[in-house]
Amino acid sequence: MTHHLVAPGFQEGGPYVVALVQLDEQADLRLPTNIVECKTEDVRVGMRVAPVFEKVTDEVTLLKFRPA
Repeated sequence: MTHHLVAPGFQEGGPYVVALVQLDEQADLRLPTNIVECKTEDVRVGMRVAPVFEKVTDEVTLLKFRPA
């Protein structure tokens, strides 16, 4: 969990849950992302997640994950 911006262009605020998500379809691939729609204290290693797409601008859409 972080309260600081991890990359330029993100809104200030937080806390943000910064995570590495491992896909069932490709176990050797881990995606850096945020876990959203979940209290920070409820996030656990190994929890099942589902993709969520957040439109930031007309040109940028971010892939994030929420609890499945």
